[in-house]
Amino acid sequence: MRQVLQKRCIGPRTFTKALVIGAALGAALVGASCGDNIASEAPGRPDLAEPEPPNDGMSAQLLGTHSELRGRWNPFLSENFMTRLSGDATEFRKTVALSPSGGRHGDGVYAVRFTTNSDLDQVFKADPKAEVGRLLTAERAYAGQNIIFRVTRATNYRIDFDPRAQAFAIEPAAAVEYLSNIESMQINGFVYDDEGGEESSDGLRTRAAQVWDETRVEHNMEAQGDGVWAKTMPLSTAGGHEKNGVYQMLFSANHNADWAYGARIGKPGQLSGGNGYASKVGRADESSIVFRVPEDGDYTISIDTESYTYWIEPEVEILTDEVEGYQVNGSVVEDPWNPLHPAHQMTAMDDGSWLIRLPLSASGGEAQNGRYVMNFSINGEWALDSIGYGGIWGHTWHALPQERNILFQVAEDGVYDIRLWPDTHRFDIEPPVEGFTAIESLRLVGSMTGWDVNNAEYDMHTDDGVIYTFDVELSADEAYYYKYTANDAAWSWTLADYNYDGYRQLSWHGDPPAMSFTPGEDGLHRFTANVATGTYSVAIIE
Repeated sequence: MRQVLQKRCIGPRTFTKALVIGAALGAALVGASCGDNIASEAPGRPDLAEPEPPNDGMSAQLLGTHSELRGRWNPFLSENFMTRLSGDATEFRKTVALSPSGGRHGDGVYAVRFTTNSDLDQVFKADPKAEVGRLLTAERAYAGQNIIFRVTRATNYRIDFDPRAQAFAIEPAAAVEYLSNIESMQINGFVYDDEGGEESSDGLRTRAAQVWDETRVEHNMEAQGDGVWAKTMPLSTAGGHEKNGVYQMLFSANHNADWAYGARIGKPGQLSGGNGYASKVGRADESSIVFRVPEDGDYTISIDTESYTYWIEPEVEILTDEVEGYQVNGSVVEDPWNPLHPAHQMTAMDDGSWLIRLPLSASGGEAQNGRYVMNFSINGEWALDSIGYGGIWGHTWHALPQERNILFQVAEDGVYDIRLWPDTHRFDIEPPVEGFTAIESLRLVGSMTGWDVNNAEYDMHTDDGVIYTFDVELSADEAYYYKYTANDAAWSWTLADYNYDGYRQLSWHGDPPAMSFTPGEDGLHRFTANVATGTYSVAIIE
């Protein structure tokens, strides 16, 4: 086996970024990079296909809880694209149906933001220090928030967006109340060692798992004045999600997880607005706040909502403070899902990319059919969440639980270069491979199938490539457990209901726990999965 080079760049990394949206919105952010060469002939960034653009190439996306789709925050989905009003203008529009009983919590409160060109560097958020309708973008977007508003009437609302003017409007204006005053703050996440980790449902709405449920009063912080909030809580070296003293959390305002604050990786103590558990922007330099405690005790966690900063006392190890390296994980490497393994480590290049060279085979992969799966990790730490694929081949998305693993087909045996550009949210594989960008087939895998992930007898039926069904005999009062897998690639793309986020919809992220169903009577039951909306069901066939 070819030896994998393991040089690593230690310390924080910043990169050169450029953003141009029309003549009025140009902005450049310049930094420095570090790293060693694997080879002197490091290529430039790949020339990647973009969504089909209107006229001058500009497109716009409306993201948020106005949508019932699983991909409501996905800037790559065509369903989230807005309509350009005219060929030579930069105004975009989308009409959506909203209701006082809609939104994440059924209270008429919605959260939205905009992107242009499906680019994670072209995100537009509300400016909390300006009048309603003004937006922040480029570097300033870190200090912005999702647009939070309540509607008082059930009707169609027209949402207009002008990226050149950095402005938006929602009509009818008389039925819209914009929310900007912070009345409470919460800490949500795996910092509650005594709370539950499974979402729940009352039959009408699904609630996030207790640890991530921003509506719980137990998560409230105490106001300290001048925009500062604090909460003291017991933490342990045997606590956290993996019981190893590593904790993961986010801040929310007014019991709204999308009115959120997450960490800026490589920027100690700094926060980025609008990054909720299910509403992350997806940039490689943003994540949940992750830290390790040195000893058992009471810790005070504080946030300043005016300066977008946070701190923890007594001192802890903040794992988001610097970038030490990137790893590739999956069936492309040995010990596939151990990001600390030496074979996973990528090498920093002079052009800002990270590179690993791997031998791959047309008969390799988990299903031994040349189909490989991979994702990227930061600092060898899963708590910083994986970097995967959002919807356009070659573009990364760091947005658990929304992003999916990167799935591709190798036609020939050989050595392949896998590159990650964290600063521009891109990846590339050379020689070229066939990348899977959509679900082409779906398979039912579970206790009723013997958990045989490669058994094609359980391939589901579809007429439109969206709704998939499969009929199977089940027995009354017996608990059945199941998942769905896509594209005959073993567990590479697994669909199940993610157990933390509070949405009863299928997720493509990783390999979540199995779903369960207990029939009330014997008979033929139909399993149904909608891969567009994420809805799913099991029902007896009368």
